[in-house]
Amino acid sequence: MKTRIRSCAVLFLACIISSLSAQPGTHFLEAEDGTLTSVSVMNTNPGFSGKGYVSNITSDNSSIVFNFESNEGLFNLILGYATPNGSKGCEIVLNGTTITAMLPNVGKTFSTNSLGKVELTEGQNSLVIKRGWGWYDLDYIMLQPATAALLKTVPDSLIDASASSETRSLFRFLLYNYGKKILSGQQEESDINYIKNITGKTPAVGHFDFMDYSPSRIQFGANPAGNAEKMINWSKRTNGLVSISWHWNAPTDLINEEPDKLWWSGFYTRATTFDIQATLADTSSERYHLLLRDMDAIAVQLKKFQNEGIPVLWRPLHEASGTWFWWGAKGHEAYIKLWRLMVSRFRDYHQIHNLIWVYTTGDPQWYPGDDWVDIVSHDIYTSKGSPMSAQWEETFNQFNGKKIVTLSESGTLPVMDKVTKYGTWWSYFSLWTGDFIRSYPHNDVREAYSHSLVINAEDLPDWKNFIVSTEQHDFLPSSINVSFYPNPFNPVTTLKIVLKESSNISIEVFSVLGKSVMKMEKNGLSLGENYIRLDAGELNSGVYLVKITANSEVFVRKITLLK
Repeated sequence: MKTRIRSCAVLFLACIISSLSAQPGTHFLEAEDGTLTSVSVMNTNPGFSGKGYVSNITSDNSSIVFNFESNEGLFNLILGYATPNGSKGCEIVLNGTTITAMLPNVGKTFSTNSLGKVELTEGQNSLVIKRGWGWYDLDYIMLQPATAALLKTVPDSLIDASASSETRSLFRFLLYNYGKKILSGQQEESDINYIKNITGKTPAVGHFDFMDYSPSRIQFGANPAGNAEKMINWSKRTNGLVSISWHWNAPTDLINEEPDKLWWSGFYTRATTFDIQATLADTSSERYHLLLRDMDAIAVQLKKFQNEGIPVLWRPLHEASGTWFWWGAKGHEAYIKLWRLMVSRFRDYHQIHNLIWVYTTGDPQWYPGDDWVDIVSHDIYTSKGSPMSAQWEETFNQFNGKKIVTLSESGTLPVMDKVTKYGTWWSYFSLWTGDFIRSYPHNDVREAYSHSLVINAEDLPDWKNFIVSTEQHDFLPSSINVSFYPNPFNPVTTLKIVLKESSNISIEVFSVLGKSVMKMEKNGLSLGENYIRLDAGELNSGVYLVKITANSEVFVRKITLLK
């Protein structure tokens, strides 16, 4: 019976691979057919395609090299793999650009994982699989022709029904720019000033930390006095947005031993024996009350921002599924319980209503739930120039477009020219502090901060009073208003575009599956009202998405064709 089941599984996988690789222009590269160095070809575990799979990817010299011809374009990069030793990181170098991604744990059973989108050049291309973390098995690499996915409409709602007007306004401002512009951001005020000195621009989002407000740090002599006030003054002085994380020193049970378990590293799992699972299970315990004590200390600081009418992009308990922080050390159930406790403690008990809750993604089972999270974010440390498409698509697909996605921590600046090409529309980015920004070539920093897609603090409007147009379901001010009449229609509708300045317009129609079905360019449209006839006579009945690009702004509208 086991042999029969195993044979059926192999046949089923083969059918899937055959279906996927049948798409015109697809490149299907069997791992065992590459140029192999310090690896082994094996056929022990069932379910692989071709003659075998590559294993023992464990040496620093391990590599699998492919050179192949292709047409120019965007491609989905898909790996067939197995992870007999648990989740592993992989590294791929494509035409000189390094791509890193995680391979989820699937055990010895071969499975597939998308590493996002990549660009192939016309003619010869080079793809090299390197060790990465190693200790995974590689069956094949597949490259399928692709287009950038369209963003979906994110609901205009926060998890706090009593959110302040400034907080609602800020969220609407983020919604308005999502998919059109990216807000610049930087960790720490000293590095924010560094960017100002070399670019003349101020990051739109200042990213700060409440680390030294942790009571167990204060007990050892940390003095955070005035830090919150400095963040408030920075926002008032620059009109910048405030994002705050909290490297929360464990409330108690710090090990405090050299070399790497000293009290000031008490947010790391290695430096404390504090057990969050046991603490949450006994609400009458001393440790549970210390947990609340710490949250109450932070609530005092957050209320200072609320009293000044300053919303906070609040990003606590980050990178939990990595388990290197104590709040993730006991698994996802304890973590979710802690996250929800914090939301309730701040929102309901302390009546803090100026927070936009930002969750740092990881393993999907760690997600606290849509009713407990406003924005999802990703922390990415990869090679300079990477499009970060794998991480974007992992997060975007996990949440099905229903949450704004941000790049909350990064070791590299996003490449703005790749944002539109790959569709990696981070709401805002934040480079990590110190050498991560200060070792970056000045010209690259200037290029990023001067790019037409980037909003800096100097470009910010009055985001505390951002106006919503309920008629257009759009946000104002804007250089363009868009509407269709009639809608639904058969087969002709008229696109009305009202411009505040003359512009060239690009119009593209997509099916709900993201396939481009119609394109047109309209140059030299004048200020005021313009009317464009859209004839869908050759299309089938259904719902379509119309993407309009004008003056570097992107609008997406839904239309319905009824024949």
